[in-house]
Amino acid sequence: MDPIIQDICDDYLMMKTVDFIGKIGEKAHVGSTTSEELRDLFLSSNFTDIEIEKMKLNWFWGIMIGKGIKRDNLRQGLFEKNDFCIWNILKS
Repeated sequence: MDPIIQDICDDYLMMKTVDFIGKIGEKAHVGSTTSEELRDLFLSSNFTDIEIEKMKLNWFWGIMIGKGIKRDNLRQGLFEKNDFCIWNILKS
Protein backbone atom coordinates (compact mmCIF):
# COMPACT_ATOMS: atom_id res chain seq x y z
CA MET A 1 0.00 0.00 0.00
CA ASP A 2 1.21 3.47 -0.84
CA PRO A 3 0.23 6.60 1.12
CA ILE A 4 -2.65 8.39 -0.51
CA ILE A 5 -3.53 11.15 1.93
CA GLN A 6 -1.31 13.16 4.22
CA ASP A 7 -2.85 15.85 6.38
CA ILE A 8 -2.38 17.61 9.66
CA CYS A 9 -4.02 15.56 12.39
CA ASP A 10 -6.62 17.22 14.58
CA ASP A 11 -6.11 14.53 17.25
CA TYR A 12 -3.27 16.61 18.72
CA LEU A 13 -3.96 19.60 20.98
CA MET A 14 -1.70 22.04 19.07
CA MET A 15 -3.34 21.13 15.75
CA LYS A 16 -6.81 21.63 17.29
CA THR A 17 -5.66 25.08 18.44
CA VAL A 18 -4.33 25.97 14.97
CA ASP A 19 -7.58 24.75 13.39
CA PHE A 20 -9.69 26.83 15.81
CA ILE A 21 -7.65 30.00 15.21
CA GLY A 22 -7.78 29.43 11.45
CA LYS A 23 -11.57 29.16 11.51
CA ILE A 24 -11.86 32.45 13.40
CA GLY A 25 -9.36 34.56 11.48
CA GLU A 26 -9.13 33.14 7.99
CA LYS A 27 -12.08 32.93 5.60
CA ALA A 28 -10.29 30.47 3.31
CA HIS A 29 -9.55 28.03 6.16
CA VAL A 30 -11.33 24.73 5.46
CA GLY A 31 -10.34 22.86 8.60
CA SER A 32 -8.44 19.74 9.49
CA THR A 33 -9.68 16.26 10.31
CA THR A 34 -9.25 13.73 13.08
CA SER A 35 -8.02 10.24 12.34
CA GLU A 36 -11.56 8.92 12.89
CA GLU A 37 -13.00 11.40 10.37
CA LEU A 38 -10.33 10.37 7.85
CA ARG A 39 -11.23 6.69 8.38
CA ASP A 40 -14.91 7.56 7.80
CA LEU A 41 -14.00 9.33 4.53
CA PHE A 42 -12.17 6.21 3.35
CA LEU A 43 -15.12 3.99 4.24
CA SER A 44 -17.66 6.25 2.54
CA SER A 45 -15.49 6.21 -0.61
CA ASN A 46 -15.44 2.38 -0.84
CA PHE A 47 -11.91 1.76 0.43
CA THR A 48 -10.83 -1.41 2.20
CA ASP A 49 -7.67 -2.40 4.12
CA ILE A 50 -7.62 1.10 5.63
CA GLU A 51 -4.63 2.12 7.71
CA ILE A 52 -4.29 5.48 9.45
CA GLU A 53 -0.89 6.28 10.90
CA LYS A 54 -0.49 9.29 13.20
CA MET A 55 2.85 10.83 14.06
CA LYS A 56 4.09 13.76 16.09
CA LEU A 57 6.85 15.47 14.09
CA ASN A 58 7.87 17.86 16.85
CA TRP A 59 6.25 19.82 19.69
CA PHE A 60 4.07 21.67 17.17
CA TRP A 61 3.24 19.51 14.16
CA GLY A 62 1.15 16.34 14.23
CA ILE A 63 0.32 14.63 10.94
CA MET A 64 -1.43 11.50 9.70
CA ILE A 65 -1.10 9.37 6.61
CA GLY A 66 -4.05 7.38 5.30
CA LYS A 67 -3.67 4.25 3.16
CA GLY A 68 -6.22 2.00 1.53
CA ILE A 69 -7.32 -0.02 -1.48
CA LYS A 70 -10.31 1.03 -3.58
CA ARG A 71 -12.98 -1.68 -3.04
CA ASP A 72 -14.52 -1.35 -6.54
CA ASN A 73 -11.19 -2.23 -8.14
CA LEU A 74 -10.91 -5.42 -6.09
CA ARG A 75 -14.39 -6.58 -7.10
CA GLN A 76 -13.79 -5.94 -10.79
CA GLY A 77 -10.37 -7.61 -10.77
CA LEU A 78 -8.72 -4.34 -11.86
CA PHE A 79 -6.49 -3.90 -8.82
CA GLU A 80 -2.81 -3.28 -9.41
CA LYS A 81 -0.18 -2.25 -6.89
CA ASN A 82 -0.38 1.46 -7.72
CA ASP A 83 -4.10 1.65 -8.48
CA PHE A 84 -5.12 4.08 -5.73
CA CYS A 85 -7.50 7.03 -5.65
CA ILE A 86 -6.42 10.49 -4.42
CA TRP A 87 -8.89 13.19 -3.46
CA ASN A 88 -8.85 16.48 -1.59
CA ILE A 89 -10.45 16.55 1.82
CA LEU A 90 -12.74 19.56 1.97
CA LYS A 91 -14.85 20.16 5.05
CA SER A 92 -17.10 23.13 5.53
